[in-house]
Amino acid sequence: MKNLKTITAVLVLSLFFSRCKTNEKTADFKSITDNYFKDKNQLNPLDATLNGQNQYNDQLQFEMTDSYRKQQDNFYKKYENELSKINFENLSDEEKNSFDIIKWEVSVGKETLKQNANLMPVHQFWGTHLTMAQLAGGESAQPFKTEKDYKNFLKRMNLYSVWLDSAMVYMKNGIEKGMVLPKSLTQKMIPQFEEMITPTVENNLFYTTIKSMPSSFSTTQKENIKKEYSSVISEKLIPQFKKMTEFLKSDYLPASRATKRHWKSSKRKRIIQSSCKTMDNNRNDSRRNS
Repeated sequence: MKNLKTITAVLVLSLFFSRCKTNEKTADFKSITDNYFKDKNQLNPLDATLNGQNQYNDQLQFEMTDSYRKQQDNFYKKYENELSKINFENLSDEEKNSFDIIKWEVSVGKETLKQNANLMPVHQFWGTHLTMAQLAGGESAQPFKTEKDYKNFLKRMNLYSVWLDSAMVYMKNGIEKGMVLPKSLTQKMIPQFEEMITPTVENNLFYTTIKSMPSSFSTTQKENIKKEYSSVISEKLIPQFKKMTEFLKSDYLPASRATKRHWKSSKRKRIIQSSCKTMDNNRNDSRRNS
Protein backbone atom coordinates (compact mmCIF):
# COMPACT_ATOMS: atom_id res chain seq x y z
CA MET A 1 0.00 0.00 0.00
CA LYS A 2 2.83 2.32 0.89
CA ASN A 3 4.52 1.50 -2.42
CA LEU A 4 1.30 2.25 -4.29
CA LYS A 5 1.05 5.69 -2.67
CA THR A 6 4.66 6.39 -3.53
CA ILE A 7 4.12 5.41 -7.16
CA THR A 8 0.96 7.55 -7.34
CA ALA A 9 2.80 10.55 -5.89
CA VAL A 10 5.60 10.13 -8.41
CA LEU A 11 3.11 9.98 -11.30
CA VAL A 12 1.29 13.08 -10.09
CA LEU A 13 4.54 15.00 -9.74
CA SER A 14 5.67 13.82 -13.18
CA LEU A 15 2.43 15.02 -14.77
CA PHE A 16 2.68 18.30 -12.88
CA PHE A 17 6.22 19.04 -14.02
CA SER A 18 5.42 17.85 -17.54
CA ARG A 19 2.49 20.25 -17.71
CA CYS A 20 4.61 23.06 -16.29
CA LYS A 21 7.23 22.37 -18.94
CA THR A 22 4.61 22.41 -21.70
CA ASN A 23 3.09 25.65 -20.39
CA GLU A 24 6.56 27.14 -20.18
CA LYS A 25 7.24 26.24 -23.82
CA THR A 26 3.86 27.65 -24.85
CA ALA A 27 4.49 30.84 -22.89
CA ASP A 28 7.94 31.13 -24.43
CA PHE A 29 6.50 30.78 -27.92
CA LYS A 30 3.81 33.40 -27.29
CA SER A 31 6.54 35.79 -26.20
CA ILE A 32 8.50 34.98 -29.35
CA THR A 33 5.53 35.61 -31.65
CA ASP A 34 4.66 38.86 -29.88
CA ASN A 35 8.24 40.10 -30.15
CA TYR A 36 8.58 38.86 -33.73
CA PHE A 37 5.65 40.84 -35.06
CA LYS A 38 6.62 43.88 -32.99
CA ASP A 39 10.18 43.79 -34.32
CA LYS A 40 8.94 43.16 -37.85
CA ASN A 41 6.65 46.18 -37.68
CA GLN A 42 9.52 48.35 -36.45
CA LEU A 43 11.67 47.08 -39.30
CA ASN A 44 8.90 47.56 -41.89
CA PRO A 45 6.79 50.56 -40.81
CA LEU A 46 5.03 50.89 -44.17
CA ASP A 47 3.79 47.31 -43.89
CA ALA A 48 2.85 48.04 -40.27
CA THR A 49 0.63 50.90 -41.44
CA LEU A 50 -0.97 48.67 -44.08
CA ASN A 51 -1.65 46.16 -41.29
CA GLY A 52 -3.36 48.77 -39.14
CA GLN A 53 -0.50 49.24 -36.65
CA ASN A 54 -0.76 53.03 -36.47
CA GLN A 55 2.08 53.66 -34.00
CA TYR A 56 4.50 53.48 -36.95
CA ASN A 57 2.68 55.95 -39.22
CA ASP A 58 5.42 58.60 -39.09
CA GLN A 59 8.28 56.24 -39.98
CA LEU A 60 9.85 55.02 -43.22
CA GLN A 61 12.39 52.29 -43.85
CA PHE A 62 15.40 52.79 -46.13
CA GLU A 63 15.35 49.19 -47.31
CA MET A 64 18.09 49.55 -49.90
CA THR A 65 20.82 50.69 -47.51
CA ASP A 66 23.58 48.46 -46.17
CA SER A 67 22.73 49.42 -42.58
CA TYR A 68 19.11 48.37 -43.04
CA ARG A 69 20.11 45.05 -44.57
CA LYS A 70 22.34 44.46 -41.56
CA GLN A 71 19.33 45.03 -39.32
CA GLN A 72 17.38 42.53 -41.39
CA ASP A 73 20.17 39.98 -41.11
CA ASN A 74 20.27 40.37 -37.32
CA PHE A 75 16.48 40.08 -37.19
CA TYR A 76 16.45 36.81 -39.14
CA LYS A 77 19.31 35.32 -37.12
CA LYS A 78 17.62 36.30 -33.86
CA TYR A 79 14.35 34.55 -34.65
CA GLU A 80 15.98 31.57 -36.30
CA ASN A 81 17.77 31.08 -32.98
CA GLU A 82 14.59 31.68 -30.96
CA LEU A 83 12.65 29.07 -32.95
CA SER A 84 15.40 26.51 -32.40
CA LYS A 85 14.64 26.64 -28.66
CA ILE A 86 10.98 25.69 -29.11
CA ASN A 87 9.67 22.13 -28.88
CA PHE A 88 7.40 22.10 -31.93
CA GLU A 89 5.40 19.07 -30.73
CA ASN A 90 4.31 20.86 -27.56
CA LEU A 91 2.61 23.63 -29.53
CA SER A 92 -1.09 23.84 -30.35
CA ASP A 93 -2.19 23.60 -33.99
CA GLU A 94 -2.56 27.38 -34.20
CA GLU A 95 0.88 27.88 -32.67
CA LYS A 96 2.38 25.35 -35.06
CA ASN A 97 0.92 27.36 -37.93
CA SER A 98 2.48 30.56 -36.56
CA PHE A 99 5.76 28.72 -36.06
CA ASP A 100 5.76 27.58 -39.69
CA ILE A 101 4.95 31.08 -40.94
CA ILE A 102 7.77 32.68 -38.96
CA LYS A 103 10.19 29.94 -39.99
CA TRP A 104 9.21 30.36 -43.65
CA GLU A 105 9.47 34.17 -43.56
CA VAL A 106 12.90 33.98 -41.91
CA SER A 107 14.08 31.46 -44.53
CA VAL A 108 12.83 33.59 -47.44
CA GLY A 109 14.26 36.74 -45.88
CA LYS A 110 17.71 35.20 -45.48
CA GLU A 111 17.63 33.95 -49.06
CA THR A 112 16.52 37.35 -50.35
CA LEU A 113 19.44 39.04 -48.61
CA LYS A 114 21.80 36.88 -50.67
CA GLN A 115 20.54 38.67 -53.78
CA ASN A 116 21.41 42.27 -54.69
CA ALA A 117 17.78 43.30 -54.98
CA ASN A 118 18.56 46.44 -52.95
CA LEU A 119 20.35 47.76 -56.05
CA MET A 120 16.94 47.86 -57.74
CA PRO A 121 14.78 49.63 -55.11
CA VAL A 122 12.16 50.87 -57.58
CA HIS A 123 10.07 48.73 -59.87
CA GLN A 124 7.07 49.22 -62.09
CA PHE A 125 4.83 46.99 -59.96
CA TRP A 126 6.03 47.40 -56.37
CA GLY A 127 8.20 49.51 -54.11
CA THR A 128 8.16 52.27 -51.53
CA HIS A 129 7.46 54.89 -54.22
CA LEU A 130 4.19 53.17 -55.14
CA THR A 131 3.15 52.58 -51.52
CA MET A 132 3.79 56.22 -50.63
CA ALA A 133 1.70 57.35 -53.59
CA GLN A 134 -1.07 54.99 -52.52
CA LEU A 135 -1.05 56.35 -48.96
CA ALA A 136 -0.91 59.95 -50.16
CA GLY A 137 -4.29 59.57 -51.85
CA GLY A 138 -5.98 59.43 -48.45
CA GLU A 139 -8.08 56.36 -49.19
CA SER A 140 -5.64 53.69 -48.07
CA ALA A 141 -4.34 52.59 -44.66
CA GLN A 142 -2.75 55.91 -43.62
CA PRO A 143 -5.32 57.73 -41.48
CA PHE A 144 -6.04 61.45 -41.92
CA LYS A 145 -8.53 62.14 -39.15
CA THR A 146 -6.56 64.15 -36.60
CA GLU A 147 -3.86 66.81 -36.65
CA LYS A 148 -1.41 64.15 -35.44
CA ASP A 149 -2.34 61.98 -38.43
CA TYR A 150 -1.41 64.82 -40.79
CA LYS A 151 1.82 65.44 -38.88
CA ASN A 152 2.68 61.75 -39.13
CA PHE A 153 2.42 61.69 -42.90
CA LEU A 154 4.26 65.00 -43.12
CA LYS A 155 7.21 63.29 -41.41
CA ARG A 156 6.93 60.43 -43.87
CA MET A 157 6.95 62.84 -46.78
CA ASN A 158 10.14 64.43 -45.48
CA LEU A 159 11.75 61.00 -45.09
CA TYR A 160 10.54 60.01 -48.55
CA SER A 161 12.39 62.91 -50.15
CA VAL A 162 15.59 61.54 -48.60
CA TRP A 163 14.61 57.98 -49.58
CA LEU A 164 14.52 59.03 -53.23
CA ASP A 165 18.12 60.23 -53.00
CA SER A 166 19.20 56.96 -51.39
CA ALA A 167 17.39 54.98 -54.07
CA MET A 168 19.33 56.78 -56.81
CA VAL A 169 22.64 56.14 -55.01
CA TYR A 170 22.01 52.40 -54.90
CA MET A 171 20.67 52.32 -58.45
CA LYS A 172 23.95 53.90 -59.55
CA ASN A 173 25.75 51.10 -57.70
CA GLY A 174 23.52 48.69 -59.58
CA ILE A 175 24.59 50.21 -62.90
CA GLU A 176 28.25 49.68 -61.96
CA LYS A 177 27.61 46.04 -61.01
CA GLY A 178 25.29 45.25 -63.90
CA MET A 179 22.31 44.78 -61.58
CA VAL A 180 19.67 46.77 -63.45
CA LEU A 181 16.10 46.42 -64.64
CA PRO A 182 15.24 45.65 -68.28
CA LYS A 183 14.59 48.66 -70.51
CA SER A 184 10.92 47.75 -70.88
CA LEU A 185 10.34 48.17 -67.13
CA THR A 186 12.49 51.30 -66.83
CA GLN A 187 10.51 52.96 -69.62
CA LYS A 188 7.26 52.23 -67.77
CA MET A 189 8.63 53.57 -64.49
CA ILE A 190 9.53 56.98 -65.86
CA PRO A 191 5.88 58.17 -66.11
CA GLN A 192 5.28 57.09 -62.50
CA PHE A 193 7.70 59.78 -61.34
CA GLU A 194 7.09 62.22 -64.18
CA GLU A 195 3.40 62.56 -63.38
CA MET A 196 4.35 63.66 -59.85
CA ILE A 197 5.99 66.78 -61.31
CA THR A 198 2.98 69.07 -61.22
CA PRO A 199 2.87 72.77 -62.22
CA THR A 200 1.14 73.65 -58.95
CA VAL A 201 1.26 72.14 -55.48
CA GLU A 202 -2.54 71.91 -55.43
CA ASN A 203 -2.51 69.47 -58.35
CA ASN A 204 0.01 67.15 -56.71
CA LEU A 205 -1.10 63.76 -55.40
CA PHE A 206 0.57 64.45 -52.07
CA TYR A 207 -1.70 67.48 -51.60
CA THR A 208 -4.88 65.39 -51.96
CA THR A 209 -5.72 65.09 -48.26
CA ILE A 210 -5.31 68.85 -47.76
CA LYS A 211 -8.44 69.32 -49.87
CA SER A 212 -10.50 67.19 -47.50
CA MET A 213 -9.35 68.09 -44.00
CA PRO A 214 -11.87 67.31 -41.24
CA SER A 215 -14.39 70.06 -40.54
CA SER A 216 -13.47 69.79 -36.86
CA PHE A 217 -10.08 71.40 -37.59
CA SER A 218 -9.83 75.07 -36.73
CA THR A 219 -8.93 77.60 -39.40
CA THR A 220 -5.49 77.99 -37.83
CA GLN A 221 -4.90 74.23 -37.87
CA LYS A 222 -5.92 73.98 -41.50
CA GLU A 223 -3.70 76.88 -42.55
CA ASN A 224 -0.67 75.54 -40.70
CA ILE A 225 -1.05 72.05 -42.14
CA LYS A 226 -1.64 73.45 -45.61
CA LYS A 227 1.49 75.58 -45.36
CA GLU A 228 3.64 72.68 -44.12
CA TYR A 229 2.45 70.27 -46.81
CA SER A 230 2.86 72.87 -49.55
CA SER A 231 6.40 73.56 -48.42
CA VAL A 232 7.49 69.92 -48.41
CA ILE A 233 5.83 69.19 -51.75
CA SER A 234 7.23 72.23 -53.57
CA GLU A 235 10.67 72.40 -51.98
CA LYS A 236 11.49 68.72 -51.47
CA LEU A 237 9.26 66.21 -53.25
CA ILE A 238 8.78 67.84 -56.65
CA PRO A 239 12.52 68.62 -57.00
CA GLN A 240 13.28 65.00 -56.10
CA PHE A 241 10.74 63.69 -58.61
CA LYS A 242 12.42 65.85 -61.25
CA LYS A 243 15.81 64.51 -60.23
CA MET A 244 14.65 60.88 -60.33
CA THR A 245 12.95 61.37 -63.71
CA GLU A 246 16.10 62.87 -65.20
CA PHE A 247 18.22 60.12 -63.68
CA LEU A 248 16.00 57.41 -65.14
CA LYS A 249 16.05 58.99 -68.58
CA SER A 250 19.69 60.02 -68.79
CA ASP A 251 21.53 57.39 -66.73
CA TYR A 252 19.41 54.39 -65.87
CA LEU A 253 17.56 53.76 -69.14
CA PRO A 254 20.74 53.66 -71.27
CA ALA A 255 22.24 51.21 -68.77
CA SER A 256 19.13 49.04 -68.50
CA ARG A 257 19.15 45.52 -69.88
CA ALA A 258 17.86 44.96 -73.39
CA THR A 259 16.01 41.80 -72.36
CA LYS A 260 14.27 40.41 -69.30
CA ARG A 261 16.78 37.58 -69.03
CA HIS A 262 19.04 37.77 -66.00
CA TRP A 263 21.62 35.68 -64.15
CA LYS A 264 20.08 32.90 -62.04
CA SER A 265 16.76 34.13 -63.38
CA SER A 266 14.75 31.08 -62.33
CA LYS A 267 16.08 31.29 -58.77
CA ARG A 268 15.53 35.04 -58.67
CA LYS A 269 11.99 34.54 -59.92
CA ARG A 270 11.31 32.17 -57.03
CA ILE A 271 12.71 34.72 -54.58
CA ILE A 272 10.50 37.47 -56.00
CA GLN A 273 7.44 35.19 -55.88
CA SER A 274 8.27 34.31 -52.28
CA SER A 275 8.65 37.98 -51.42
CA CYS A 276 5.23 38.71 -52.92
CA LYS A 277 3.76 35.86 -50.88
CA THR A 278 5.38 37.34 -47.79
CA MET A 279 3.64 40.65 -48.53
CA ASP A 280 0.33 38.77 -48.67
CA ASN A 281 1.09 37.18 -45.30
CA ASN A 282 1.90 40.59 -43.87
CA ARG A 283 -1.69 41.68 -44.47
CA ASN A 284 -2.76 39.14 -41.82
CA ASP A 285 -0.25 40.19 -39.18
CA SER A 286 -2.61 42.66 -37.55
CA ARG A 287 -4.91 39.78 -36.62
CA ARG A 288 -2.12 38.11 -34.70
CA ASN A 289 -1.21 41.43 -33.05
CA SER A 290 -4.76 42.24 -31.96
